[in-house]
Amino acid sequence: MRPLLELLGKCGDFQRAEKYYLKLRRMLKEEGRKPDLRTQKTMAEVRACQEPQTHPSVSPVTERPDTTLALPQPSDQRVPSASPRLQGILTTSLLSSLMAGLPDDASLDLPLGVWLAQGAAHFGPLLDQGWSLDHVLETLRILAPIVNAVPVFSQQALRRAMTSSSPHTQRKPITEEERMQLCQMLGESIIAGWKYFISGGNAQVLALGQALLFLVQQTHGLLYPVVRPYCYSGAYGLIGVALHFQERDAEALQAHQSAHIAALATGDPWYVVQSLICQSDCHHALGQYHQALHFIEEALRILGDPLGSAQVCAKAHLLACYADHAMMLADHTTAQEKLEASAIYLDHIVPNEEFDRASWLLLAGKHALLTRAYPTALRSFEDALTQLPAQWTVRRAMTAIGLTKAYARIKEREESLATAENLIPMLETINAHMINRWFAECLQKDLLETFAHDRRVQAFVKDTYQRLPHLPSMTR
Repeated sequence: MRPLLELLGKCGDFQRAEKYYLKLRRMLKEEGRKPDLRTQKTMAEVRACQEPQTHPSVSPVTERPDTTLALPQPSDQRVPSASPRLQGILTTSLLSSLMAGLPDDASLDLPLGVWLAQGAAHFGPLLDQGWSLDHVLETLRILAPIVNAVPVFSQQALRRAMTSSSPHTQRKPITEEERMQLCQMLGESIIAGWKYFISGGNAQVLALGQALLFLVQQTHGLLYPVVRPYCYSGAYGLIGVALHFQERDAEALQAHQSAHIAALATGDPWYVVQSLICQSDCHHALGQYHQALHFIEEALRILGDPLGSAQVCAKAHLLACYADHAMMLADHTTAQEKLEASAIYLDHIVPNEEFDRASWLLLAGKHALLTRAYPTALRSFEDALTQLPAQWTVRRAMTAIGLTKAYARIKEREESLATAENLIPMLETINAHMINRWFAECLQKDLLETFAHDRRVQAFVKDTYQRLPHLPSMTR
């Protein structure tokens, strides 16, 4: 948002800048937050550029409904993560269904029903891989505003680009109005993609990230230079985090390295820090804990003393990540110190997707499990779940797995089984290899081994394996 406000101010479009800023402020207010201090300062500078006699009267902006609240329903068909080649086919199918509705010289006079049929014809590979219509519609809802914001002559080039690996060349001038609209829609769609990550299916998130990257690449020449790195960083990062949850961490690292390069180009420390956290997560998943710590230490040096709510949140996140890596190195003293250092910032952080009190409680619960402080772990996981919105499926699933473990460790069979039972619909929705493996290990090591001769537990695990047949092969 900040680069767009700067551009609008330079162009003298103060009314549009005010409109976008008020919309951002309302969105953040719903989450209990305020715009970042730098964004507030940028808006103040834009307002200062206006002549007093021409202060705009801003029309009310209609709020968009929060469609992230409507979770896509899980498909009846549970399918393991797609292979890279198949994932490419799925992304192409998703884009093709979107592009099928774009006009070309031969189709301008076709009935709308024909365009609808052309788009539907591309859904086959998606549906064959267990995507529900809700999955398809939700991803298209995120992508469609970008395509609609592209000028008609460029839409035709986008259609042709589906068969080419090279970005299309801009042959006609684009108006400032069109350019601003495209930059705004790209930014909003990338944000929507990240929100979908914590509520939707992993396969859909990956396809969505790849589709967003394609659209950024194909509109590269249409974007303001100051906006481009933000778009590239967001799209590459979304691909990287989806691959990370598929446990394809070597590929995820490549995506995050590209996101990091783009983040450096933004000149914004927050984006650089986020890319470093993501790379650290991949090294953690690969068992490279010392290397993971190096990335966190680098990010802490870059961030320095935090300024504004976003950087305060990032500082708490970094310290908690440091604790997580220390836990895996069995350095529990350092882990506890870093958790306590992170906790200092929690009162200044409202619930958000990046890091908040519930995130901290999840890691505190993990530390308590590792140090055999099971009642403390139980309280941490329970408190975390009460603070997580129902639609944040990924985080709720991760926390509920920890809670299932904690109940099992203190021999609370009924509570452990009930929590595990509630997890299954979330796993069906997400279908992420990493979370599936965590749950499979929980069933094997915490339920079956703790209640070794319990027929009720054995029956539950058997029934779960029938519902999620790929789980038994995932335990290490």
